[in-house]
Amino acid sequence: MTEERAPKQFAYDAFATYATNPDRDLVRDVENFIEGLHRERLLPKEFKEKLAVCVDGQDFRRPDSRDQKTLEQLLHGVVRSYQGSSRCLLVFSGDKTAQHPWINDEVTWWREQPDYGPIFFVLTHGQLGDGPEAYRKLLPEALIKDATGLYPLYFDLRGYRSEIGWRRLFRFTHDQEIWAESRGWDRGRLYDEERFQLAARVLSLRIRQDLSPEDLVPKWEAAWRLKRRLRRVQMWVVVVMLAVAVAEALPSLAR
Repeated sequence: MTEERAPKQFAYDAFATYATNPDRDLVRDVENFIEGLHRERLLPKEFKEKLAVCVDGQDFRRPDSRDQKTLEQLLHGVVRSYQGSSRCLLVFSGDKTAQHPWINDEVTWWREQPDYGPIFFVLTHGQLGDGPEAYRKLLPEALIKDATGLYPLYFDLRGYRSEIGWRRLFRFTHDQEIWAESRGWDRGRLYDEERFQLAARVLSLRIRQDLSPEDLVPKWEAAWRLKRRLRRVQMWVVVVMLAVAVAEALPSLAR
């Protein structure tokens, strides 16, 4: 009689592999969003699970060494241990980072592990083109050569650039180029909705239950609309209270 193995315990629900230039801020925005969903009281009960995304620069520091052999040893001891403690791999990339060595190495290492988790491709920049498979030409090199383990759908977060374009006064060189190029890209999907769907996919692995986007997205949209209305009401309450306070103070100031 074979003995059943206990499910593997993970410290993180996902490990993010990305190029700092240009995707650091986008990745941190996604991390903050996913890790903060459990605090949103208006969302379905499934989202009460607190999720954790492992991000370089936030959860650990990538080792630095000029000696290649030493660097490989440090990588194995630091980065790989965090990868190995994560349930799935989030690959943030686009045409300008498709050959990035860190991204491709981390994809390769991930698939060398026994019982590795799914790989989700998150498109951050680039012209997509026509057809449902068009995104495949923007995959990192390691996934173009071999798509084993890759989730069949991708998440289009290119809309991030239009969301924050006017607020970013300082940009990486690549980020400046990409923001300028983004004006000519084909129209992407809604950033907030895609970010939520990515979070739902990560959560589904955590709770071992398939969460239907067709069911969840309307609930999320309704929750966000209600939240915006509540914020507007709170803002007007503050405005009215300030107006009343000023009105009551004016007579005494006029004496």
